[in-house]
Amino acid sequence: MKRIKLAKVFGAVAVSAALALGCAGTALAAGGGWQRSGSDWWYAYDGSGYAASGWERVGGAWYLFDDSGWMETGWKSVGGTWYYLKGSGAMAEGWAHDGSAWYYLEPGSGAMATGWKSVGSTWYYLKGSGAMAEGWAHDGSAWYYLEPGSGAMAEGWKSIGGTWYYLQPGSGAMATGWKRVGGDWYWMDPSGAMAANRWVGDYYVGASGAMATDSWIGGYYVGPDGLWVPGKQPSPSQGGQEPAHTHSWQPVYAQKWVEDEPAWDEEVWEWKIVCRCGYVTAGATGDEMSADLDRHNDQVRAEVEAGIRDKRCGGSITKQVQTGTVHHDATGHYEQVKTGEACSCGEVR
Repeated sequence: MKRIKLAKVFGAVAVSAALALGCAGTALAAGGGWQRSGSDWWYAYDGSGYAASGWERVGGAWYLFDDSGWMETGWKSVGGTWYYLKGSGAMAEGWAHDGSAWYYLEPGSGAMATGWKSVGSTWYYLKGSGAMAEGWAHDGSAWYYLEPGSGAMAEGWKSIGGTWYYLQPGSGAMATGWKRVGGDWYWMDPSGAMAANRWVGDYYVGASGAMATDSWIGGYYVGPDGLWVPGKQPSPSQGGQEPAHTHSWQPVYAQKWVEDEPAWDEEVWEWKIVCRCGYVTAGATGDEMSADLDRHNDQVRAEVEAGIRDKRCGGSITKQVQTGTVHHDATGHYEQVKTGEACSCGEVR
């Protein structure tokens, strides 16, 4: 069958306007039927002509046709926006899997979403490629954890690989440092991992990660605020004497100069009138150098007449001559380096 293309002006951006109008406009197929040629599909209008060069709404779904009228499938960029056309050619909306990852296409427009997206009260993170993130993801200045498989943003306490983390409720940002949760204080290392069964400075966190208060940790007492109280004697039930102090070492830092570029001397070159004998004239201008060359020639002439020289110089040339150097000091910066460790008792190492 010979296909006759109808003359129509319908750009890629028109789909957004057509969608907003709710199936109104020239993009809506009033009638016709699907035709197949090999593995390719096209849509013929009733009477004559076929859909081409843009979007067409057929049977409640949007389709994209190339300039030759063939139905598009897969990923397509139209006007700088990405769309996903299913195997049937219908424009995808909502969640769609292209065989390698999940993507979210805005309902109504079909535009591929990127960045943070709230879907049904759950937050998801779509990478720059549009692919749904899973596992750890860094956005801006914070880390987030997206549930493997579902991609849902985690909140609150989360055990990952046997380590506990706390994700801020609402934002999902990974917490670090001291964090008060449910009336207790917890310490999260810079990696976000919750500390347990160890001293954090002069505070102690137990097996649950909660900071100990008003209790004995071995021979050490921590007060109601959790801070270790030096010198407090244990009760008779705890041995009647305070055990030897166990150092809690903390790093000590100092500023150190680091050289980025060593000192160096820059050669200074100038244009000079130079006598054939090698004499470099003095002076900053051509007149000054010419005058100095004349004085030199007079001296040479006198030395030849006196028998000190065998012959005169015989001319001069103008060329660049190194006249000195400019010294450049070394450049560098200061870095913070660890110089040792110190305990709160005053001992250092």
